[in-house]
Amino acid sequence: MFKYRAFLLDVLVILIPCVIFIVHAARWGTWIVDDAGISFAYSRNFAHGYGLVSQAGKAPVEGYSNFTWVLLLAPFFLLGGLGPALVPKILSFLLIVVSSGDISQENAGIKSPPNIA
Repeated sequence: MFKYRAFLLDVLVILIPCVIFIVHAARWGTWIVDDAGISFAYSRNFAHGYGLVSQAGKAPVEGYSNFTWVLLLAPFFLLGGLGPALVPKILSFLLIVVSSGDISQENAGIKSPPNIA
């Protein structure tokens, strides 16, 4: 019985954040915050060899606030095909699955409290 409950908890720990994200992403669709557009510009220019600049050929100015996103998005500008509003949602979903799975695995190492009754 305990193994079934633990398995169910593991599934819920992964499933609930994924469902919340999917509902949120579906609700807002391709709408992005302007700060994301800034990161897209830096990623695009970085991917095409112009360096970390907001405009190709201009002097570098640190205008992005999320260096990791800039680096994660850059390869997708080289590949093309997916829109810049869709790629962050796909990456976010994958990161949610990985993070939730990691939390689930960490919780699996925690032993259940003993029955006092």
